[in-house]
Amino acid sequence: MSVTAYNKQAVPKQSKQNASIETGAVIISEVLSNGSDYYNELILPGNPNGGADWLELYNTTNDTIVIKANQWFITDSFLHPQKFALPPMLLLPNMHQVIWCDGMDTTLTQIHSNFKLNKRGERLALYYKNTNQTLTQVNSITFGSIKARQSLVRKHAHAVATKCKKPTPGYSI
Repeated sequence: MSVTAYNKQAVPKQSKQNASIETGAVIISEVLSNGSDYYNELILPGNPNGGADWLELYNTTNDTIVIKANQWFITDSFLHPQKFALPPMLLLPNMHQVIWCDGMDTTLTQIHSNFKLNKRGERLALYYKNTNQTLTQVNSITFGSIKARQSLVRKHAHAVATKCKKPTPGYSI
């Protein structure tokens, strides 16, 4: 199975600066860390290791969130909150965005983080850097071991994550 490309529409130069991003405005809504049936542009069907692990971001608001260069970060290391900078893009209202956690550290038609997920579980976090260069943790998720080819899903920041036997990268269940 494949996942669609990310929304790399031109980020407006003169745009509202997301001055007060609220905690939970963007969440890590789904995680698959143990053997995926999903393939991307770099890990193709037939790969002996199977598909790539991934996480999904979800814009919980009714507003478009502008992601500018070096403003939003994902990490699996709390010693390095700016471990992976998201590329410039627009997160449309109620949009789901897949981030491949395959260690490839590139953005082609899809976003590939510079780290892989631990199949035994770990803690992931999403950070936002405001115009004063202050980092704020917007969301985080801690997960344990997830069965192969299953994901962990939640719909809002305070929801308890539940296991999903049929992962839904890029869309809601």
